[in-house]
Amino acid sequence: MNTLEKTISEKINSSLVPFHFEVINESHMHSSSINAESHFKLIVVSSLFDKKNMLQRHRMIYDL
Repeated sequence: MNTLEKTISEKINSSLVPFHFEVINESHMHSSSINAESHFKLIVVSSLFDKKNMLQRHRMIYDL
């Protein structure tokens, strides 16, 4: 696991305590250098998202 990917994983896991979590490095699909860490897709399922709309959920992640 790369450095930024590991940092993202640690922050999500410790703050949102997800029961399902995936971090997918999609940097290779963009015009980045070979080992770039510039684009990630996150799939997060957490009870902390209950009763929150999509914008609120995204803000919670961005705030981390």
